[in-house]
This record gives sequence, C-alpha cells and structure tokens, in this order.
Amino acid sequence: FGALLTKVGIYAITRTYTLFFVHDLSYTHDLLMALAVATIIAGCIGALAYHDVKLIIIYNIVIAVGVILFGVSQMNEIALKGAMFYLIHDMLIKAALFMLIGIVIYITGTSDLRKMGGLMNKYPALGWCYLIAAFGLAGIPPLSGFVGKLLIVQGGFEAGSKWSSIFILASSLLVLLSVIRIFLYAFWGEEKETTGTVDKKVYYTLFMPTVLLVLITVAYGVGSEWITPFMDDAAKLLSDPSIYIDAVMKED
Repeated sequence: FGALLTKVGIYAITRTYTLFFVHDLSYTHDLLMALAVATIIAGCIGALAYHDVKLIIIYNIVIAVGVILFGVSQMNEIALKGAMFYLIHDMLIKAALFMLIGIVIYITGTSDLRKMGGLMNKYPALGWCYLIAAFGLAGIPPLSGFVGKLLIVQGGFEAGSKWSSIFILASSLLVLLSVIRIFLYAFWGEEKETTGTVDKKVYYTLFMPTVLLVLITVAYGVGSEWITPFMDDAAKLLSDPSIYIDAVMKED
C-alpha cells in the first residue's frame, strides 16, 4: 500500500495542477515546489531519526513524494518526464524494500536496528539484494532511481530552479545514508541472537519473489532507453492540457 497508493494521490495532484492550475504558474507551481521541498526535508529528518526499519522506509516514501511533485511543479516536458519515470521506479523499489525488510524482521523477530547484526554471515544473498535495492533508491547509476531524478533535476535547471534542483541532488545523499544504515546495522557487525524462528521453506517462499522484484527494478534502470519513449508521451500530454481536454470533451 505504501508503494502503490501514495502514487494515486500524486497522480491526482499532477492531473489537477496540469489541467486547472495553468493560468498563474508563478503562484500555484511555486507553492507546489515549496511544499515539495518541505516534504523532502521532513522525510529526510524522519528517515535519519529512527532506528525502526519500517519507519525508515516509510519516511523514504515521503521523500519520494516530494521529489516527484518537485518535478511536476517545474511544468516542463523534461521534469514531467522525469516525474513519471520516477513514479514507476518508486512503486517498484519501495515494494522491493518493504519485502526485503519484511524478511529481515521475519529472521530477527524485531524491527529495531539496534537489535540486529551479522545477517550477512547466514544470508549473503539477502544482503546483496538489499544493497542493490538501496543503491537503486538513492539513484546510483545505472539503476532506476538515477534516470528519473536526473531528468527532474535537468527540468529544474531548465525552469530556473537552480538551488532547489541542487537540493534535490543533495537529498539523494541523505536517502543513501538512511538505507545504508539498515545494511550496516542488520547485515554487518556482530551476529546477534534472534528471537525469530526461521523456517527455510518459508524463507525461500518470501525471498524468491523479492529477488524477482529487485531484478525488475534493475532492468527498469538499465533498460530505460526502451521505456523513456512512453514517458515522453505522458509528459507531452501533461504539459499540454488541451490534448487531454479534447480527448475527454470530444463529441461523437
């Protein structure tokens, strides 16, 4: 739900802003940009403040909402293209991360980072899958988070939002720090006693679909050149509201 339903809200805001609030962009879209930046700041504070793995990923959803809406607020094709690309990326990567931390909680019997450690010794594949997903979330190239965020920042510079775009880039470092904390606490360090009872059959039942989803996120980034044409079409429709209005209001 965290991965998918938050994007329904983003879609509603995007449609509203690109269809109705197009007459005074200096007011409506600057307001949206300010709210997006504030959302990212709040998300970064939350992601770094807690030791609960679920809360860390939840606050990273808040950060992603801000990043996507920043792209929408720029109201040019490049930023809108990046926002649409990043929206799909975030649905996939957040679902993968929630599934990964769900497995970690199943193994350890806790969601508190301070009570975890040394999982890499027994579960190396899980550790490396989590690290790939974490890098994808932070936007390390060539993973999926990189392409969308690059387009959003490029659109921000094109729209004249220089400092806000630099802030978006800087927030990637905080995102990386928040998710790497989970990797360092849970997978490295001393192995700690776990209260969970691990059934190998259950573990592999949980792990296999998670690996598949992580691979899909990797393919989404590596194969972005085949996907971006669809995002181009979406950005054109959003940046020119008359296309959507004509399609909806067209009389037979």
